[in-house]
Amino acid sequence: MALFHALFSTAALAHEYWIEPLKHHVTLGEKVLANLKNGENFQGISLPRIPEDLVTVSLHHRNGSRELAGRLGDFPALHYTPKHPGWQIVALQTKPKDLSYEKPGKFSAFITTHGLQEFSSQHPDLNDDAIVVEETYTRYAKTLLYVSSDDAASASASQNESTSAGELLWSKQDFKLEWVLVQRPARPAESASLALQLLFNGEPLASRQAEVFSKSGNTVKRTLQLTDESGQIEVALTPNVRYLINAVKAERSDSSQARINTDWASFTVQVNP
Repeated sequence: MALFHALFSTAALAHEYWIEPLKHHVTLGEKVLANLKNGENFQGISLPRIPEDLVTVSLHHRNGSRELAGRLGDFPALHYTPKHPGWQIVALQTKPKDLSYEKPGKFSAFITTHGLQEFSSQHPDLNDDAIVVEETYTRYAKTLLYVSSDDAASASASQNESTSAGELLWSKQDFKLEWVLVQRPARPAESASLALQLLFNGEPLASRQAEVFSKSGNTVKRTLQLTDESGQIEVALTPNVRYLINAVKAERSDSSQARINTDWASFTVQVNP
C-alpha cells in the first residue's frame, strides 16, 4: 500500500481537488462513475481511491443520505447506482496534508492567486521570503448530479421539488468549509444559473474569493467572484460546459510559528442539452 500511495504523493501536493463524474446526468438504475481529480486550473490527473486519504465519502438527496463504500485502487475512484430520481450531491472530505513553501515567492504567489491578501496583511511576518511557511490543508469536495426516471410519477416529483431552504438541507454536510445550494437549479435540459452559498463552520462567509472555472473541450476559463454579505454567488451555466467553483479559507495555527491551516471547498456541475 505504501508504494501505491507514493505513486500519487507528488500530485497530491497540488491544492485543487475535485470530483469529476463521467456524466452529470444519468438515468435511474444507471451506474454513476466519478474520478477524483487533483491539479491546477481545472486540469489535473485522476486518482484511484485511497481510503487512508479520505475521512468520508457520501451521497445526499431529498430522500436521505448514505456512505459510499469503496476499495483501495478503485478507478474511477467513486461509483454507485442511484436508487432515487432527482438532484443528488456526492460529497467527500480528505484527511489533512502538509506542504512547505520553501522556494522564494511561492507563498506570496499562493496568497495572490487565491485572494488571501487580507490574511497576509494580518500576518506580515509570513511575507518574508526567508521564512519557510508550513501549511496543513484539508479539502471538501462536492459534485451535483441529476438522476432522471422513466417513471412519469417519479420524474414529475423530482422535477417539482421545493426550492425552499428547508428542502435543500440535504446539500449541507456540516463540513468546516463548504458550498451549499441556495435554490434548486433548473432541469438539466435548460440553461440555468446556479446559486451557491459558502459556509465556514456553518456560518456564511462573506467577501471570500470564489474561483469559477469553466471547461469546454480542452479550453478552460477562470473568472473570479466575491461572495456577498450572505456568502452567496451566482454562476451562469451553459449546456455541455463543466464548471468547478473553488474557495479557500486560511487561518494562523500558531502565532509564534510560520504555520497555517487552510480549508478548501470545491463544487462541480454540468448541465446537458
